Amino acid sequence: VMREIRPKNGYNVEKAARFYKETVEWRERFWMEHTLRYPPGKLELVNMLVPELNFGCYDREGHPVYFLHFGLASGKQVLNRISAQEWALCHAYGLDMMELMCRQQTAKLGKWVDKMRVVVDFEGVSIFAIRDFIPHAKRCAHMDTTYYTGLMLSTYLINVPQSLSWATALFWPFMSAGVKRKIKIYTTGYEEDLLKVIPAESLPVKYGGKREWETIHANKIDWKTYDFRVRKAARKNFELKRIILDTRQKHQLSLRCRAGTQVKYYFETDKTALKFACLFYKKGQKTAVHLIEESTRKSNIVPENSHVSIFEEGTVVLVWKNDYGWSTKKQRLLLGLKVIPIDVPESDGKLGHLKLIT
Repeated sequence: VMREIRPKNGYNVEKAARFYKETVEWRERFWMEHTLRYPPGKLELVNMLVPELNFGCYDREGHPVYFLHFGLASGKQVLNRISAQEWALCHAYGLDMMELMCRQQTAKLGKWVDKMRVVVDFEGVSIFAIRDFIPHAKRCAHMDTTYYTGLMLSTYLINVPQSLSWATALFWPFMSAGVKRKIKIYTTGYEEDLLKVIPAESLPVKYGGKREWETIHANKIDWKTYDFRVRKAARKNFELKRIILDTRQKHQLSLRCRAGTQVKYYFETDKTALKFACLFYKKGQKTAVHLIEESTRKSNIVPENSHVSIFEEGTVVLVWKNDYGWSTKKQRLLLGLKVIPIDVPESDGKLGHLKLIT
């Protein structure tokens, strides 16, 4: 609650209460209380695209530290494989992990710990990766400043090439003035400053510490082999159906789900990309929650394999539209669905967000 009051609203309790209410409503709408137990469907893919280290690292005051090697990202693979909203939900998973670590540190140290530090490595960054990643960065920045206000204690942008010093424009336009004051930018010579706030045991070796952290550039991953394995697994785990979609045609599936259901889906197309969305209608309501907002999927290049987890009774609606661009052609949609039951964990303060208790 104090994080809502201090940074954004100048100790204005009424405004802070409104922002906090919006945050809780957003978390309830997307069942964020359960995100640590049931991660987003694209989390493994995100970890492959942008290596991160976000567990067991703390600064000298006990705050969690989150390391992200953005310079190893592949903009092309990001655009082909994940939407901005899906990326943001995986980002929220990482922030919730940080909040969980803050609570663990609070209990361990006997003092209130509610902030984190972030280290973003730009070594090896590509101009194209920066360009392609802007929609995803904008979505994450909005989430940071709207639903995780004040969680960031400081951010270190390191190995930013002088020729690409404008790379900070990736984040800068979407950050508040308060957030900008917490950001430090380095081209070189950051090791000493990092060691002042982060002990060597938590700092990776390549940044002057002792912690091992192996990272792989996304462009060095054999994505053809990865996609082949995904297709092979899909033919084994799903009952695949072939559907012919004419130009501008839409295919829609509705699934009635009980609370505690995971809907796994797989699809690919043979000619062009298509648009895909996943909606949820809570029982008794006519307004849908966009679990996955409509976005273009290049399913003719890479197979789409993910899932959504449902924690309330209602109807899941999956929609495929064959209206991508002027060159859309009649094509074959190969898809598979699997519905499996999952537990609905009770919120006990150990997972998810601590709600306001009055």
